[in-house]
Formats: sequence, structure tokens, C-alpha cells
Amino acid sequence: MSDSINSEYLDLVKRVVKHHPEVAEAIATVSAVTAKATFPIKSFQDLAESMGGLHATMEFRHRSFTMAELESRIPAYYFPIANENDLIAKIGDLSKRMPSLGASAAVETNGDRGINAIMMEATAPKPHDAPPFEQHEAKQRADGPRVRSAHGLSGVR
Repeated sequence: MSDSINSEYLDLVKRVVKHHPEVAEAIATVSAVTAKATFPIKSFQDLAESMGGLHATMEFRHRSFTMAELESRIPAYYFPIANENDLIAKIGDLSKRMPSLGASAAVETNGDRGINAIMMEATAPKPHDAPPFEQHEAKQRADGPRVRSAHGLSGVR
């Protein structure tokens, strides 16, 4: 890949993130976990230890959570987390389960930081279908090579 394509791609990513802040948050969360954890992450306890213990904090949906608070909100069936791609898929799934800011029961005021979504507890039973899981190598083989033309975004799926 040439430097000009990398530069164009980075510019595209920046513009997407500007209009979809949840993407920036997902990137920050994945980066924070991958900087400290070793895959596979076998359990929530392994994750918490990697992040600095139950009193360590993480930002999610513009709210700070201790690892102890996150324990009741991350489904046990998410574990083990095999690799970074699996982590990305599970963070995406967790984000989808968040209530919208428009629902009065799903928001709280947090001082100067404004209104923040409250993450619902993971109380639902394990779904019949498998939790999100992404094996990078398998996905790459299934999707084939991604090619970006100089004229646009061909090859993006």
C-alpha cells in the first residue's frame, strides 16, 4: 500500500470518527484493553486483573465505570475473548445493548459532563445464537483481499 493511499485512508477514518463518536470510543476501549491484557482473556477476572483490579476504571459511553461495576454488565458468555478481533466484536455487541440517550430511564446527569447513558446490567439469559466472535484469519479468507481504487471506495464491504 502506498503512502498516499494510507494518508487517504487515515483521512477517511478521521472523518468517519468525527460523525460517529462511538467508533472513537470503541477504538479507545480496544486500545486500552490490548495494551494491558494478554489473549485469550479467559474470564472477567482475567480482564479485571489485566486492567488493574476491580477498582480500576474504564470509560464507556462517556461514563467512567470501575471494573467492579462492569462485572455485572458484561455477560459471562463473552468469555473467553480469543483475540483483538473477538474483543472488537464483543465491544460492538455491548454497545448495541446500551439504551439510547432519548429514553428517560436510560440517562443520568453527571455534573458538567452532561447527560450520559447508563449501561444496563447483563441479566438476559445466554441467547440461542452464539455470542459475537471474530477470528481474523477466517474473516480474511472469507472476505478475500480488500482493494481500494484511486477513484473511490471499491472493495469496502
